[in-house]
Amino acid sequence: MSERARKLSPLPLLLAAAMLAAAATAPAQPGLGDPTRPTSLDEPAPEQRPRQAGPRWRLQSTLVADSRRLAVINGRTVAEGERIDGATVREVRQGGVTLEVEGRRVELRVLRETLDVKRTGG
Repeated sequence: MSERARKLSPLPLLLAAAMLAAAATAPAQPGLGDPTRPTSLDEPAPEQRPRQAGPRWRLQSTLVADSRRLAVINGRTVAEGERIDGATVREVRQGGVTLEVEGRRVELRVLRETLDVKRTGG
């Protein structure tokens, strides 16, 4: 071994090796995942998903006529006797719906929003 090789400190080599090891084991930054990985693998299984806060069913509107009774719940139109998101629609009435879920009844009402309506003409 040459005189110069004996004088070099092993410290720079150790630092370089430590930096490489740290980079190899560091977690990826959020948002920089594998672009070829299917998105379904990123979603947790249904039993692992956190429960959503707030009501499970949202009644948007009802239609009560002589020949039919319909409700729009969670953006979907349903009739009496149909199922939606684990519940059975038992009754549709003006401004409200009765659901049955696991043997218990759940009452939904349409929430009225205040609208500023201008009347013109007469």
